[in-house]
Amino acid sequence: MVFYTGSYACAQAETIIAEWATSGSVEEIEGFKSLRVFRKVAADDPSVNFAWPRRR
Repeated sequence: MVFYTGSYACAQAETIIAEWATSGSVEEIEGFKSLRVFRKVAADDPSVNFAWPRRR
């Protein structure tokens, strides 16, 4: 997920981001300029993780 820090709703998103940080379901990766970038953390149970099949 990508969040634009210049958004009018950025303050509201910060509360959601704080909740995610405590739950451990997502992690912040390197941002870019005015963007905060997050990715989902893999679950311990492989049946929970889903990947779309690659096109050939």
